[in-house]
Amino acid sequence: MIALAWKRNLNAQFAAGDICTWRLPQHYDLITAWDSLFHLPLIRHEPVLK
Repeated sequence: MIALAWKRNLNAQFAAGDICTWRLPQHYDLITAWDSLFHLPLIRHEPVLK
């Protein structure tokens, strides 16, 4: 999906990794990964969102 998105916007930056262990390189006001959460066990939702 990242490869397809990158083809549509060559200036964008994308990252791929494990949503449960990835550490953000900087602070963001908003990150949208809503559909990704459905693939996680319920116990992992809160830590990922924090």
